[in-house]
Amino acid sequence: MENANPSPAHDVLSKDHRVLVLAPLGRDGFLIQNALKESRLDILVCPSMHVFCEEIQKGAAVGAITEEVLKEDGLTWLTLYLDRQPPWSDFPFVVFASRTSSAHTNIQRYERLRKLRNFTIFERPIFPVTLRIAIDSAYRARLHQYALRSHLIERAEREERIALMNVHLENWNQTLEKRVLERTLEVEAASRHIEDSLREKEVLLKEIHHRVKNNLQIISSLLRMQSQRIDHADAGLILQESQNRVLSMAMIHELLYKSQDLRRIPMREYLNMLLTRLFHSYNIDTSRIQLQLAGENVEVGLDTAIPCGLIATELVSNALKYAFPNSRKGILSVTYESRNQRESLRVQDDGVGLPRDLDWRHASSLGFTIVLALTRQIDGSLEVFPSPEGGACFHLSFPSQPQEKVLPLKKRRKTDKIFDAGQPQA
Repeated sequence: MENANPSPAHDVLSKDHRVLVLAPLGRDGFLIQNALKESRLDILVCPSMHVFCEEIQKGAAVGAITEEVLKEDGLTWLTLYLDRQPPWSDFPFVVFASRTSSAHTNIQRYERLRKLRNFTIFERPIFPVTLRIAIDSAYRARLHQYALRSHLIERAEREERIALMNVHLENWNQTLEKRVLERTLEVEAASRHIEDSLREKEVLLKEIHHRVKNNLQIISSLLRMQSQRIDHADAGLILQESQNRVLSMAMIHELLYKSQDLRRIPMREYLNMLLTRLFHSYNIDTSRIQLQLAGENVEVGLDTAIPCGLIATELVSNALKYAFPNSRKGILSVTYESRNQRESLRVQDDGVGLPRDLDWRHASSLGFTIVLALTRQIDGSLEVFPSPEGGACFHLSFPSQPQEKVLPLKKRRKTDKIFDAGQPQA
């Protein structure tokens, strides 16, 4: 017979592997002990039913008991224990009984012993080999119960760990939800702060545009007042042209102040204001010279609007002064378009046209100097040619959204001198 010592895999106490023997007549107990010596099982002979039941409660694998002790009191004791067994346990008994040939007696015996639930009847005489087989069979069945017990314990431990993990996960989830809520509130507060800051900056920027516009209008008014006190016609005309240039920039800041977008202005609306102001400045009768404004209402930034406005001011002022002499009637058309990532400004008239010997690229006038300098500033190109109606046509083309250029210090000073000195540079 194999060694029946407990397996570490089952993780059970050594008492759970004992074979308890209750044979008060003495002879059966002695025979059972001798028969099981070679099995190396832990055999405990109990002197009474009371001790037998106590030892079962402490832990045992098999109970070997004689039929004579299984009277009503003995069965009652064992039934009380069996009723308190855990779900995994079905304690096995090997019952030694006298041989009988009466079927009726066997049935009565079986019915009486059914209270033991899991039992095997072993009739005398007791043979060691048969006894060892019976005990071993019951013992192995008990080991399977121990395995079930270990499995249930492990499952309970796993369920406990899972429950504990669920508690931790729930706590972590609550912590994360709290952190997410706190972070969300922080982000919302930061977003509101940024929005408030942006609105404040927009208000400040509008105020800046408003003040710049007012300052430019003051400068324009000063130039107008000065021109009215000068008797020299050419000097008065120079001051009037300077006034128009200042007003062209003031209008941009006025539009930005009124606009929702502080970065861009509608170019058609701006040109309409500018040209109307120029016609008023030169006292032009619109029934004699008609203004035609065409093109799209493209929105452009300050880097485009200011140089374009100044160029339009110079070209339109030049046309109003020289294209229609001696009360000549005509049409002055201005077109602004945006096509294929390029912007274009066209100023065209049907007046007398440019002098044939005019080299406009090297002209000494301040107006052409300003136009050429601003054209270079926006990386543009300027074409001048006769219009189909007989007058002159100026076509400015430059890339959309031109990149800002930081000029070298010497070139920047040279460009500044164009506007400071009022004279063309070599």
